Parts: sequence; structure tokens; C-alpha cells
Amino acid sequence: MSATLALGLFLQACAVVVMVRGRRRRTATGIGLMFVAMAVVYHGVTEILQLTVQSYSDNRLLTTDSNVAAYTVLVGFSLLAFAAVYQAVALRGPARMVLDREGIANFFEWKLLSLVALFAVAVSAAGKGFGASVEAKSEITGSPYLVGGFATQFLDISLTLGSFAILVRTKGRGLFVVLFVQCAIHTLTGQRSSVPISAGMVIYLLSLVGIRARRWESVSIVVLVVLSYLVIGGARADFGREALWYGSGVDRRLTALGAGLAHPERGISRSGIGDLGVRLDGNSFPSIILQRLEHGASPIGPVTLGDDLRIAVPRFLQPGKLNSDESSRSLKLRLCEVYGITTEFDRLPTQLGELLPVGGPVWMVFLAGVWGFLLASLERILLGCCHPAGLLGILGVAVGTLQYSGGFGFIVICVRSAIALAIVLLGWRMLRAAWKGRLRTFWKGASGVVDTSRPRRLWPAK
Repeated sequence: MSATLALGLFLQACAVVVMVRGRRRRTATGIGLMFVAMAVVYHGVTEILQLTVQSYSDNRLLTTDSNVAAYTVLVGFSLLAFAAVYQAVALRGPARMVLDREGIANFFEWKLLSLVALFAVAVSAAGKGFGASVEAKSEITGSPYLVGGFATQFLDISLTLGSFAILVRTKGRGLFVVLFVQCAIHTLTGQRSSVPISAGMVIYLLSLVGIRARRWESVSIVVLVVLSYLVIGGARADFGREALWYGSGVDRRLTALGAGLAHPERGISRSGIGDLGVRLDGNSFPSIILQRLEHGASPIGPVTLGDDLRIAVPRFLQPGKLNSDESSRSLKLRLCEVYGITTEFDRLPTQLGELLPVGGPVWMVFLAGVWGFLLASLERILLGCCHPAGLLGILGVAVGTLQYSGGFGFIVICVRSAIALAIVLLGWRMLRAAWKGRLRTFWKGASGVVDTSRPRRLWPAK
């Protein structure tokens, strides 16, 4: 390990310390901490894993160790800028939402959310969701977003909300059982990252409304997540990634996962650790861009951030969306075209990595601080919201932040999905109110969305 790389890892660790010490007892409810933690995983932990087993990403053939190390230092300074600004803004906001338990339970209709989640699960388990290409989805439905796109965008959020809606009604009782079922469902889809994200989001949402997981439940959930990871890893080791990807039916998935469950130790191996390090490599691709900038290439400006925002436009509002130039819809392709990078290797742009080509290294640090201000301000607004729909906004931002490797576009997609679910839930409540003849009182709060006639507590204080 070079001195430059060690400095980069040290600066990243300092950013984590700043976030933890600043938030103190509110650390677990900070989306900013999630951002910093994921950045450290994709820019710091990956280097440790690759050094441990001497297994490196193919993208390292296009860059140098010195450029990778320099980029980790740049990430360290960017995270420190983010943490400093985020703390200055977030510490003035509320630690959690204060909402009436009856209003939350009424708004998040667990039966409706469960139906949405089950449909997304059925599509994914049938091999028509994750990894499906545009052409394949078009053959199935005539529209890429009706089946595969729906499952990809709504599975994590709808399943998380369904579990949350059930647990709010039970005041957290049965947390282990609910998350056991949730982890099993995500294991069936074959997406390792979805398992900890969804489980963590359920606990996160419960903490925002005052329901805390007990210690034994927290430990048990960690064990479930690790077991799910090992089962998926073992299935991929025996049957390949294709067994859990697009086109793989339920029978093939169950066979592969059954073999993984019978021999979960196959998910732990030196090659498996190396593969994990490579798949978490968020340094190689941006370091190539850093090298190009050092050799005289020009930054491309905020065009990539504009592309991320255009993703939010639904296809029915822009019918020709998929007919546009693919580079305008794919950040990775645009960057590869501009900087002459081959598309033969898999690439992780990451959220911080998107900021580098905007204006160069200095602008990356500055924009990281700007993102810290925007994220903390948004979190304050949503936490201060006195309507349960605010939880949907928090969930969308948090899930998009945890999907760090895909760039800011994933935050836009997750927020769009959260808004869509909020519209569905509000529409469902209006239909129920109209059916019962209480539509006039719906907007006055008499429907139980927010109980303003008594202290807004989840349950009376002891």
C-alpha cells in the first residue's frame, strides 16, 4: 500500500468520524451518514479487499496505481467537505418525525402495498425484472417500463413499505418474522445489495417514528442478511450468475438457491472476496477520467447531472424518450465517448465520481459540499413534514443514496417511484373516503391522516 493510498483511506475514515461524532445519538437517522458510509465502501473498503487477495478490476489496465491512489485522496477531501457542510445544516433539524400512529397506519395501507410488492416479486422471480434489456421487455409487454421496469423500480421500495406498514400496526412486534420473509423474497430475486438495503430501510423508517429494534433482533437480522448473501454467493458459484438473472425461471432459481443453502460456505472463498472487491470498485473508472483530465482533456460541465434529471420524466409524458441518443440516457456511455474509454469492461461511475467530470478535482470537492447542503436541507424538510407522505420522500432519497454505485440517477429514479406510490396511496384513500361518503372531510384531516386533536406521539409517554 502506497503512502498516497493510505492517506486517502485515512481521510475517508476521518469523514466517518466527523459524521458519527456530529450526529451523536441521531447518527442512525442521518441520510448523510449513509452517503459517507457507502462512499467509503466503494472507494476505501474495495481497495483493502483487492489488496488482500491481489485481485483487481479490468479497468485497472486503463489507469495506474498512482492515479487510483490520488483519486482516493480526492474522495477523502470531498467526503470531509460533504460532512462539514452536512453537519452544519442537519444538526439544527429534528431527529425524527413526530406523527400519529393511527395516521401512519391508515395512510400506508399494508394490503395495497403488499399487492404491489408481490407483483414486483413475481415478475423478478420469473426472470423478467432485474437485468432485462429494453428489447426483451418490449417483447414481453410492448413497453419496457410495464413489466421489467416496474419490478426494477418498485420492488425494494414497495416491499420495504409493506413490511413497515405491518410493523407500525404491531408497534414493532414480529420484526424478525417480517424481515425473515422479506430477506427470503429478496434472496429469490438474486440481488445481494437489495437484502441489506431493504432490511436496513425498514429499521430506519421504524426508528423515525419511535420504534426501536431490540438488540437480539438487530443481531438476528444481521445474521439473516449474511446468510442470504452466502446463499446467493453459493448459488452463483455453482450455477453462475445467469441462474439468478434475466430469463431464469422460478424452478431454476430455487434449484440454484437450494444448492447455495445446502453449502453456504461456498459463498466464502478467496476468489469470492476478490470478486466482491472488484464489484465494489468505484475508483478505477473515475481514476481513468482523472488521468484524462491531467493529460489535457476538458471537463464536460453539468451535462451529466442534467441527464440524471431527465430520467425522472415518465415515458408516457415523453413517448420518444427511448428513441433518443443512448448516451443521453446512460452516464457511462457518455463519459466513455467523451474520454475515449472502452465499453468492454464494467464501470461504476458512483455518485462522487459523477462530480469529477463536471469541472475537475477542485469542483468535485466544492460540489460535494453543495450536495451536503442540499441533502441536509432536504432531510430537514422531510423530517419536519407533518404528513406520513414525508416518510415516502425520505425512503426514496435514502434508497437512492444507498444505491451509490449507479450515480445520482438512481436517487432520481427512487424519488420518482416514491412519488408514484404516494399518488397511489392518496388516490386509494380518496376512493375509500368517497365510498364511505366522507370525501369532504378528507382534506380537513378528519380521515385520520394526521391526528391534530391530541399530542402527535406514536403512543402515550410513560
